[in-house]
Amino acid sequence: MRGGAAASGSGAAGSVTAGSGSQGSQFVSSLQAEGGTRLYDAVNQGRDWLLSSRKPGEILAVVVLTDGQDNGSTLPLENLISALKQSGFGADERIAVFTIGYGNTGDFDGDVLKRIALGNGGEFATGTPESIRKRMEDLQLAF
Repeated sequence: MRGGAAASGSGAAGSVTAGSGSQGSQFVSSLQAEGGTRLYDAVNQGRDWLLSSRKPGEILAVVVLTDGQDNGSTLPLENLISALKQSGFGADERIAVFTIGYGNTGDFDGDVLKRIALGNGGEFATGTPESIRKRMEDLQLAF
């Protein structure tokens, strides 16, 4: 699997490949909350990075872990969903977005995360440390 990891608090993006579980864990552990969540911009940035670096025939995924709701994105939600549909599993690019909301009830907007994921062939999940680990393992096997 090759995927983009979008960190909405820091705006960071990275690549995860099969067998790089420890690198992925280190990346997630290093994330720092910075008080804002530009969720829509981060998801779009992850997808765009994969589009620009893809290899022929690859099936790609963006995994979004967030404990916040969008605030400050320049890209509106409807525009993000439209862009994701154009590159989703029903399109030639075949990039799915998997969203995971974690934290306290009300910290993240599960309905928005579902819309982002389901609009292009991905899935939404509520995250706990165990469910996040399991989701990442499942994605490595699927891709």
